[in-house]
Amino acid sequence: MVLIVTVYLIKIVNKTNQPTILTNPNPLVMSHKFPQLQKLARTSRTPQTESSVKFREEWPLKLKNMVSTRRGRTKEAACLNETLSFITCLKDNNNSHELCYKEGQAVQHCYHKYIKNQEMLRQKSKTAVDFVPEISAKDMDPVQLNRFLSHFPHKLKK
Repeated sequence: MVLIVTVYLIKIVNKTNQPTILTNPNPLVMSHKFPQLQKLARTSRTPQTESSVKFREEWPLKLKNMVSTRRGRTKEAACLNETLSFITCLKDNNNSHELCYKEGQAVQHCYHKYIKNQEMLRQKSKTAVDFVPEISAKDMDPVQLNRFLSHFPHKLKK
C-alpha cells in the first residue's frame, strides 16, 4: 500500500512584508495567526436592508394632468415597399423612367392614399368625443386621454 501525501504551499505576506510559506495549513491555525484572512469572509457584500436606505423624492409623486402624445405616433415610412421597387426598377433599367412607369404610378397612388388617410385621422382627432364609457383608458389614444384628464385637474405642489 502506497501512501501519497500532498503538501500545500501558501505564500502569505505578513506585516513586515516578508513572505511566509506555510506547509499543510490548518484553517484554525491560519485564522489564529492571520486574523485578516478571517475578516475577508465577513466583509463580503451583503444585501442592504430596507431600513438603511433612505427615501429621497426626486420628482413629485403625483400624476400630471396630461400624457405625452409623441409615443402614440408611428414611425413608419409611407409607401416604403413601392418606393423600393421603383428604385430597384430604375437601377435595373439604367434610370429609364419609361420602362418603370408602372412602379412610378404605384408610388404616386400610394402616396395620395397615405395623404388622404392622414387627413382623415386629423379630422377624426379634432372631432373626437371627450369620453366614451365603452372605451377604457388603456384603449384611448393620447388626445382622448388628455381631454379626459382635463375634466379632473389637480395642482402640483412646487
